[in-house]
Amino acid sequence: MKVLVTGAAGFVGSYITERLINENYDVNILDHRIFNKNLNDEVISKTNYFEGDIRDEDLVSEASSGCDIIFHFAALVGVDAYSKSKVLTMEVEGDGLKNVCKYALNNNCKKIIYPSSSAVYGRQIKTSALNESDLCAPISNYAIAKRYNEIYLESLYAEQEIQSVCLRIFNVYGPRQDDRLVIPRFIEKAFSNETIEIYGDGKQTRDFVYIDDVVTAAVFSAEKVNGHEVVNVSTGIEYSISDLTKSIQKNTGSNTNVIYKEIPEKRNTFEVDACTGNSSKLQELIGYRPNTSLDEGVRKTCEFIKQDLLK
Repeated sequence: MKVLVTGAAGFVGSYITERLINENYDVNILDHRIFNKNLNDEVISKTNYFEGDIRDEDLVSEASSGCDIIFHFAALVGVDAYSKSKVLTMEVEGDGLKNVCKYALNNNCKKIIYPSSSAVYGRQIKTSALNESDLCAPISNYAIAKRYNEIYLESLYAEQEIQSVCLRIFNVYGPRQDDRLVIPRFIEKAFSNETIEIYGDGKQTRDFVYIDDVVTAAVFSAEKVNGHEVVNVSTGIEYSISDLTKSIQKNTGSNTNVIYKEIPEKRNTFEVDACTGNSSKLQELIGYRPNTSLDEGVRKTCEFIKQDLLK
């Protein structure tokens, strides 16, 4: 089976690319920068690669030709990027998906796997984990774009029967993630005995999902789910940012100082007090749910970053 992975040299996209190659898929990859990112030359040599912008229609048309499934993971990364480049964030999300859908139709592609986000739930206050039937109330440019794309794909299936799965991924992390994200940034600070800065009081909670679990959810969804579905990719376990920091300190052997800072105004629309997801629907659809504990995932990530720092 032939597939296209967009954003293939990014954090999640690179892991999906490697998994698909290992499972003997015929893999096309597209990224704005293929080399010197997260894919090594050996992996790239096993793909058909296309370098350029996801907003380039001709490029998307060529890259998706003959593909049965598209894993559309091209996106801007990190709260700083979303807050500083609001228009670009929404263009990459909106125009990128529009191109993918247009050429999925033109090239008779059967299915699109799209990474949405837990951000679509907004700041709901619940005593239990969020599930897919809960109200969506996105408040940031990024979250609004993700929710719009979910609706776009639902509409595409209703009108054109292009199947799709929207993965509402909670806080993904793991080796190779760059320090624009909180876990690798905190780990690097800990190894360097630099001060870790936490925005807010550290009591805000998140549902941290290890990269291997996200990749399994994406690939199994492509293989097992029909029609159009929206599913949480989450562990169902809440950890505070302070809990996360303690795990990082333990796994790095560091006593680095921790300080708490006021949340910058530009980040306000991205901050929530609590966020955890129910993954029962995912379990029902694919027979799998994320199961890597935070401490295990942090340990593996620390080991990778330590080796990288020693190079």
